[in-house]
Amino acid sequence: MRTDNKQVIAKVQEHVLSYFTSDMGWNNDNSTANLTEQINSMRIGNENNYMTGLHLVEGGTFLIYYQEQEDFLNSLGINPENKKYSNQQVWDLYKHLLAREIQKLVNSQVYA
Repeated sequence: MRTDNKQVIAKVQEHVLSYFTSDMGWNNDNSTANLTEQINSMRIGNENNYMTGLHLVEGGTFLIYYQEQEDFLNSLGINPENKKYSNQQVWDLYKHLLAREIQKLVNSQVYA
């Protein structure tokens, strides 16, 4: 399955937004607005939302252990052959998918 499949996108967005609820310390449950607030507060200069999202992932906001990241990626159904990837490959894909969806989510708030 491709990483731009609607189900994959929905699962990654759900994963991202689950970290921005009142259960995670935010004052409300508008996860997309909370994420946007976080991204806007972290942005360095004219950095785009993808790069700021990448820094958010790299900073440890989400899953930090390779095995957890690999389990999450496998839960997306994008590795039907069960190929084994290096920790670096897992980390790189995890960061990219989350940053890509963070960018989409934040952009949807900006243009809403």
